[in-house]
Amino acid sequence: MHWFNGFGGGWMMIFWWILIIAVIVVLVKWAATSTGGWPGNG
Repeated sequence: MHWFNGFGGGWMMIFWWILIIAVIVVLVKWAATSTGGWPGNG
């Protein structure tokens, strides 16, 4: 993941990972609620 050095490296890499994961979680939750719940819940 050498390209992360462009973001500042070190703690900045952790920050970006947290940000990306947070966005994915929000999108998954939004998709789940917009379809009436988690897949398989009926």
